[in-house]
Amino acid sequence: MAPSMQNKIFQGVIFGISGLISFAFVVVLCKWCHMYHARRRRAQQNSGKDYQTYQVTQPIPGKFSDKQLYGSGQCVQPGIGGDVELARELRDGTLDFEYTLEPNVPLGKVQLSILYEIEVRKLNVLLLQAKGVVCQTQRNSANLYAKVLLTKDTEGTKLTSDRCTKIQRMIPEPQFHEEFSFCVNEREIGYATIQVCLYEIDAFSKSHALGQVCIDMKDVDITQRMTGWFDLYEEEEEKRPTSGDLLLSLNYFPTAGRLTVVIMRARDLKIEHKTGAWGVFVKVVFLYNHKRVSKKKTVVVRKTENPIYNEAFVFKVPKEAMAYSSFKILVVNRTSYGRDEALGDITIGPQEYKDGLLHWNKMLMELRKPVAMWHPIIMN
Repeated sequence: MAPSMQNKIFQGVIFGISGLISFAFVVVLCKWCHMYHARRRRAQQNSGKDYQTYQVTQPIPGKFSDKQLYGSGQCVQPGIGGDVELARELRDGTLDFEYTLEPNVPLGKVQLSILYEIEVRKLNVLLLQAKGVVCQTQRNSANLYAKVLLTKDTEGTKLTSDRCTKIQRMIPEPQFHEEFSFCVNEREIGYATIQVCLYEIDAFSKSHALGQVCIDMKDVDITQRMTGWFDLYEEEEEKRPTSGDLLLSLNYFPTAGRLTVVIMRARDLKIEHKTGAWGVFVKVVFLYNHKRVSKKKTVVVRKTENPIYNEAFVFKVPKEAMAYSSFKILVVNRTSYGRDEALGDITIGPQEYKDGLLHWNKMLMELRKPVAMWHPIIMN
């Protein structure tokens, strides 16, 4: 083959490859421009309102059954929609405070009568009554019962099985008058501890610890009957594993039916996968009757275990729907290989327990004021 013919073929191949590369570049550029303009159009359409509305098809139980609940999950810039005060407090950092319960505060009292029968080696614990018991959920649908058991004061292991009283309606001064007997020899009675725990059962048959009494038998004169009142303190439950803490703020305006959730910051996050461009974001899920209504998430903060967000999410919730509303806050690590790693979650609402219920009730007590609180991120 002549050299001139080879040169023409080579030039044709080069031109063909160049044309394919140019065509692919033009296609990618057009696709990018289309996505860019579509994103700008959506932003312009949503710029005139401070939240998007989602309608719940389920009617609200009770006398409000003919009304509808509206919620939103659109992230808004502080200052839009009348939240000028929120914008100023976010800017000045005045929202950054921690609300906690005072430790070692009695939660009520119980009256007990204790007698040890040396002849038959039997310990009798008579639970008479309680007073000053505070209901943690809805009093009109709550029940109450008590649990009595013996443990070793040095190890905390159970010496006997749990004994429970009859279930009764929740009242501030419940009457029990039930006696429990435990077979304990004289050698073990000096190391035994009597535990009396009060529990509340909500409308969903979920038990909530109201408090407990611990009595060391080494401090009790077993030769005679002892009767007295004992303070209830918070029960020391088994701690669930956590992956850090999250600071968030709640603010409710009842007249406008607007509830604002501000995701502020996280600290001491326990992240396993730290390869590549990993980052953490927070997802806020609005629930009504334990069903998801809307969700929204923050931006991804890259490569830090103490991310700062300061993003506000507005939800429109009428006053009559507050008893059926709750939030689930998820903390997620976005890894470089495309898989999201759930670090844990937080639940807040009137049907929740401990920190979630405490923050919700504090928000309802401080209407129109932001209430911030640190929450442990519970690992799944």
